[in-house]
Amino acid sequence: MHMQIMIHGEAVPVEIVRRKGRNLYLRVERDGSLKVTCSRAFTLAQIESFLKEKEEWIYKKRQAVFSSLSVNDVSIENPVVYWWGEEKAVELYPGNRDALLAGDKARFLLMEESQEHFEKAFDTAARKALMEQISRLRVRYDEGICEKNGLVYPKITLRKMKSRWGVCNVRTGHITINTQLIHYPVECLDYIILHEYTHLLVPDHSERFYSIVKMWMPDYKERIRKLK
Repeated sequence: MHMQIMIHGEAVPVEIVRRKGRNLYLRVERDGSLKVTCSRAFTLAQIESFLKEKEEWIYKKRQAVFSSLSVNDVSIENPVVYWWGEEKAVELYPGNRDALLAGDKARFLLMEESQEHFEKAFDTAARKALMEQISRLRVRYDEGICEKNGLVYPKITLRKMKSRWGVCNVRTGHITINTQLIHYPVECLDYIILHEYTHLLVPDHSERFYSIVKMWMPDYKERIRKLK
């Protein structure tokens, strides 16, 4: 079921998904549309009223989503890319797929000047840079969290994810990091690594969880704000 809601004078599409349960959930999608998940007990009038109450929150969330998309954009038509939070001018040259970053420029060698080859070259370079930073940053958490608590060092892999910066499988000791963190300052990557390591000790986001995070990283809230 679909409807529209006016947010600051703009008609925003809303998808309504009916499921079991008593609560109503709202999510802003990456294209700026809204998704409402609720039971059939909620009428369209109630849903519309709820959305109007959340108008300011929705507006700010959509602005943040669009801002994030511009930072994360990897398009052959875009003259810049963001690398560790810094804007880099894109230069394209023929050659084997590779990338070289120097100063404020990012040079990409492409076998074919296409979006597909550009994304692959960027992804290859990003994964290499991320793993180099992860290898450096994880040392203190391996020693300070894992060794001190008798835990096995986690396996860390990379994957492009749409809605999460990182995932920790506590049962298997496997941490997955979002490759899109390459677009943000290194301190943001450091926070996500700490966040997932802390889940090895505390599986939920309780007060104890954040007390551990704060102990290791007193400015963690500022790093979260940079990610938003």
